Amino acid sequence: MGQPAARVPITIWFCVVLLLALLLLITNRYYVHSYKNELARRELAKQQQLKQTKQKATFSFLTERLESLKENSVVVVGSSLVRCGLPFDHDLNTLAMQWGMDIDFVRFTKPGNDPLAFQPLLDCILTKSPRWVFLQAEPFFLSYACTDIKQSSKPIDTISNDQVLGRFIHKTHHTVQIMLNIIEHNLSLLISGNKTFATSDATKPGDPDTTSLKRQNDSEITPLLEKQADPEAILNEQCTFKTSPPIFPEYVETFLARAKTRDIKVILLEMNRSREGNMVLGTEGRQQLTATLEQVSERYKIPFWKFQDSLPAQYYGDRAHLNNAGRKVFTKWFLENLRQEYNNE
Repeated sequence: MGQPAARVPITIWFCVVLLLALLLLITNRYYVHSYKNELARRELAKQQQLKQTKQKATFSFLTERLESLKENSVVVVGSSLVRCGLPFDHDLNTLAMQWGMDIDFVRFTKPGNDPLAFQPLLDCILTKSPRWVFLQAEPFFLSYACTDIKQSSKPIDTISNDQVLGRFIHKTHHTVQIMLNIIEHNLSLLISGNKTFATSDATKPGDPDTTSLKRQNDSEITPLLEKQADPEAILNEQCTFKTSPPIFPEYVETFLARAKTRDIKVILLEMNRSREGNMVLGTEGRQQLTATLEQVSERYKIPFWKFQDSLPAQYYGDRAHLNNAGRKVFTKWFLENLRQEYNNE
């Protein structure tokens, strides 16, 4: 009978495991780093492709809506303030008919206060030559930032020793988990010898369908339209406002010049804010904004429509977005003024 095999001392096994761990950590630089870079590159490419797809769908959507415009048509361009203030196209058409106006409405709005997104839209509008184009004033001439005084003045919570220990244990566990994932990934790469990455662009189950763009109806803002703002909450907001000089960006100036040659009447529209919202803006800020918009009107020879600044918070969902009750007031005011324009044509 042969001699039994000698057992390998535990210290040698320990040294081997330690050596493998060091080897894995060193090779991590070459495997995992490149792996993360490749994942980042693929994610960036995916985001860019998604953005391009959405842009194509958006412009297709613009063309589709603009194609239906008749000679007496109205295009309203603005932010979410306009979206809350005026009903969507068909509903506004129906209301206009009740006011004796055979007019097609198209409402184009976007969230946020950056007017640069309007540039491609204005180019599209020119090709269809609507009768009236309303440009909301605020995105071009008023910037703001607001915080809630009550929330910003909350005392900083103290952290107990138990909480510190708990966070330390959690972070340590998270770090160990990451290391185990790295080792597992490196082992799989070493075993398979696979150093390449899949580059297939095939759609995977669960990927979002970007070929269709949801129409801009009012279902998404229903909660805000059904809300009633709290006056005290508005007054507790701490806001900074900045009024821009009374000069449109160059692309808008070009639009205005070309609109004039096509007999398109452009009207500057201020949606305004709630009574409490204007109190936060302040008397000086309110006067400065009004003066600026009047200068814009005079400089570019375009009418200036200003909605009332005394409508209380009960007609708003927050400081500046009209709710259903406020929308009815604004729409009535808007159609009354538009009917005068319509009858004078």
